Amino acid sequence: MTIPRVSFAILFAIISIGILSPRINAKVLEVKVVNDDRKIVLVARPYQFTQSGVIELHINNDKVFLPEGSHFEEEGKSKFGFFMTTAAAVTGLEMDLSKGACVLDDPNIEPLFTFRDLALHRNVDGSEWTFDYMKRISTEKAGEYTLYFANCYPKAVVSFTARVSLYNEGSLDGRIE
Repeated sequence: MTIPRVSFAILFAIISIGILSPRINAKVLEVKVVNDDRKIVLVARPYQFTQSGVIELHINNDKVFLPEGSHFEEEGKSKFGFFMTTAAAVTGLEMDLSKGACVLDDPNIEPLFTFRDLALHRNVDGSEWTFDYMKRISTEKAGEYTLYFANCYPKAVVSFTARVSLYNEGSLDGRIE
């Protein structure tokens, strides 16, 4: 039995495309948090960043609701924020929570930004207020991280929408839109 040459050509083309194509290593997701009072909210599951890793966050529709009669100082906005952490540091976060401490003060996390930063550095995107954030992972910080949001303000409820892009730049890795 003879296999036609066309089949070999097609097989060769498919293998060549698979070998020569750049590998895409990215995670893009949209997260909506609505009227949430949890102290810690999982935003993105673990992602393996290389020394060329990048995290981008686009935040909009952020709101903080406090119990009636509560007074909210401008400094209070620093009690709400995004951070990354490794699996090894999660135990420390659990201990912080059990003691009533704010996880944003934990030295083992990688803080990204707080709602205070949102208020100070807003940009206008059409008729909607938004906040854009980007961080490049340094070579010594490469590794697997999980992205969280922390609410350290007593009895506060938060809402926001986050578009999260996690990716590794480089010749074999790329960003997808």
